[in-house]
Order: sequence, then C-alpha cells, then structure tokens
Amino acid sequence: MTRLGGPGCDVVIPGAPEGELHVWSDPPKVIQISGRAALEVQGKAAEESLLASGQIIRWGAVSMVYKRAQPVLEEIALVDESPPVADLPSKKRVFDPREKSWLRVQAGLAIDLDLADRKLVKRWQEIVLQQEFDADACAREVLSSAEKFTLDDPRVIERSGRLLRDFLMFSLQRGVKGTSRKIRSQAMSGSAYLMANAIGILVYTGIVLVVMLLARFKWGASFDDMFDQVLGSSEK
Repeated sequence: MTRLGGPGCDVVIPGAPEGELHVWSDPPKVIQISGRAALEVQGKAAEESLLASGQIIRWGAVSMVYKRAQPVLEEIALVDESPPVADLPSKKRVFDPREKSWLRVQAGLAIDLDLADRKLVKRWQEIVLQQEFDADACAREVLSSAEKFTLDDPRVIERSGRLLRDFLMFSLQRGVKGTSRKIRSQAMSGSAYLMANAIGILVYTGIVLVVMLLARFKWGASFDDMFDQVLGSSEK
C-alpha cells in the first residue's frame, strides 16, 4: 500500500488537496481515506475503486494516471492547476512497520471504544465478510481516522487493563479446569436458586399464619369449620 497526499505521506504530491489516498497494489485499487476533495476514476466519482492500467485518477485539482506495468503514478500537469500548498507540519500518524502487532492492538482498542470512523469500520467489516481482510492496512486506516485516540486517554488505559485481565484469565476458562469451574458455578447457582425459593415459601407461609392469627384474635374468626370441610370432603 502507498499513501498519497501532503507532507508525511509515502508520496508527497505538490498541490494535493487536504486528505490522503491509499493505493493498493494487490488487488490494484485506490481508497480515499480522508479529505473533502472529490475523487474520480475514469470520470466516475468514487471513494474506493479498483484500478486498471491507463486509468486516470482525478483528486481535486490533481490528475494522475495509473500504470500497472510500472508501479508508479505520474502527475499530469494542468493549465488551471492550483498553486502548491505551503508545507505545514504534518498531523498524520507515523507508523513504524516494526510495530505491526502493537498497531493492530491500538486499532482494536480504537474500534472498541468507538473512537474510529464508523463508516470506515463498516467498510472493513464488509471487507472481512468478503474474505479480503488485510490486518495491517486496516490498522493504519483505523488509526488514521481515530484523531481522538491517544494512549494516555483514561478510557484507553482502563480498557487496556480489562483486556490484560481477560488475557490472564482466559487460560482458566479452557480445559478441565474451566469445565470444573463452570460445573461448580452452575451447582452454586442451582443451590442458590433452591435456597431462594425455600426462603420465599417460608416467608409467604409466615405471612399467612400471621394474618390468620390476627383474624382470630381481632374478629374472632375461626378456621376450624374450613379445615373440617376440607378434611370431610377429602374423606368422602
């Protein structure tokens, strides 16, 4: 993958609009990662498009031609080309290719905390369903879109701590230990359920007895006839 755009990208294009393009070599395609300038491939507007040799890519005031035989992008000079934009300090993230695993973890945290671009996340979900997932490209694009993601963010620190705890406890959930732990947990849950029901029945019975005693002493109500009728009907 090659990043095209302003300072900080793999290929810096003079006069390029604000934003960034990603060009993949396999399969050959171009993706607009950020920026409001319109992207067109062979005259058709698209945020993402497959490429073929000889196709013209227009991005704002910049035009390029994709050549499959020679993996380069040549800029076509235009008469009304906008003047080069003055070099500004780049705000783009600098990715170290030696930290692939760490970048993937950061991207996962950004997605989990809803700090990444939702449209980008949805597009990568579709890519996964199409079985064309590229973990490194996904991590770079997600982190590029997650402008609010910082490692000192309290949310990131708290979520990473819970993730570490999950890693620590995961081995205890597998194998014989995990099975026995689940059985004990289910047994305890069953015992607790029975105990709760028994307590409920005792409380309900006590309330009924208290009501019967109050009715007996306050209104002189007698329940003997009721019991005799029940016993007599049962004998019959």
